[in-house]
Amino acid sequence: MEMDEDSYDDQSADDEPLEDQVEAEQKIYGIIQAIQQDPWDFANYQLLIDLYRQCGMLAELREARERVHSMYCLPVDMWVEWLEDEEKLLSPEEDCGVVVELYEKALKDYKYYKVCKKYTKFVLNLYFQGKVD
Repeated sequence: MEMDEDSYDDQSADDEPLEDQVEAEQKIYGIIQAIQQDPWDFANYQLLIDLYRQCGMLAELREARERVHSMYCLPVDMWVEWLEDEEKLLSPEEDCGVVVELYEKALKDYKYYKVCKKYTKFVLNLYFQGKVD
């Protein structure tokens, strides 16, 4: 059976996500091994969090973020990314308490202006939606 060039391109395009997933899993495994060797290397946690985020591995992402937070005060960009991720996951009928608690954790690390501003907007949005008094 002869395969034309277009069908080959379509087939290889379909294989790319699988290859990317396998490559990401291999990277994740390597980073986890590195963390086991040196659990205090912050850079490895950042890489792991980025990969979990890219792969949509929510449970692992949350666990990694919590673990890093238990060891370090997180930089503002890491907090903002985490907060934005959790806000996106909220459904309209869901309790916002989890996100509010996360904002409070962030503000215990440091009084970041960027986090304070986001928290204020988040609470005002809740107020205007009638979710808080």
